[in-house]
Amino acid sequence: MDEELGIYGYSPEYKLFVVNSSGEIVYRIEKSESRQPVTQKEKDKFIKDRLERQRGSIKLSEGDIKKMYKFPKYRPFYSRIMKDDKGHIYVFKLKSILSEEKGTNFESSEVLIIN
Repeated sequence: MDEELGIYGYSPEYKLFVVNSSGEIVYRIEKSESRQPVTQKEKDKFIKDRLERQRGSIKLSEGDIKKMYKFPKYRPFYSRIMKDDKGHIYVFKLKSILSEEKGTNFESSEVLIIN
C-alpha cells in the first residue's frame, strides 16, 4: 500500500490483512458473503473452452484436461487487490465462467474492519 503498510488476502475467504513493515497484522478487513460452489456446468464450460483453445502439436483429450485441473469446491471471492491514490482498497471480484456480463467488477463496499 505504501512504505509502511502492505495488504494480502487468501481468496477462498473474504478477508484481507493489512500488515506493517515488520510483518505484523495491523488490522483485518472482512466481508460477510456466502461462498458460491463451482458448478458442474462451469467445469464443463471451462473444459470445453480449453479444448477449443488448444494449439501446437500436443493435443489434450477431455480426460487429460479433467485430470490436470483440480477444481475447487467453491469459487474464490476475488483475484486481485488494488488501492487508489486516496488509500481506498478494492478487490477484483470473479464472475462465473457462464456469465455473459462484460467488464470488470471491483468492489469497495461495506466491510468489517477488525483491529
